[in-house]
Amino acid sequence: MSKDHMIRIRAREDEVLAIKRLADGAGLSMSEYIRRRATGHAVPANAVALGRIAGDLGRIGGNINQLARAANTGKLNRLSEDDRTALRILARRIKDLRDVIVGSSES
Repeated sequence: MSKDHMIRIRAREDEVLAIKRLADGAGLSMSEYIRRRATGHAVPANAVALGRIAGDLGRIGGNINQLARAANTGKLNRLSEDDRTALRILARRIKDLRDVIVGSSES
């Protein structure tokens, strides 16, 4: 569907700057941001911040997987079975959380 209608609105400078900041944070143009807000469609969260969080979670998850692998192969003999189980659960939860964040930043 083509966008062949233009709507002009009056806004103060501080309002324009606030809309621009919010649109930039969502990775959208100001027009797309306003259109989505006005029509009740989803506006993505701050895509840059979510990308950084997803990257951090990926690195943390990798570290936890390395610890779990070392524990499972006997290289970390000080960890109890409960600790090993907790590491596996934590790694799964971090992966699930990362998947949710990456999914939400792609919408």
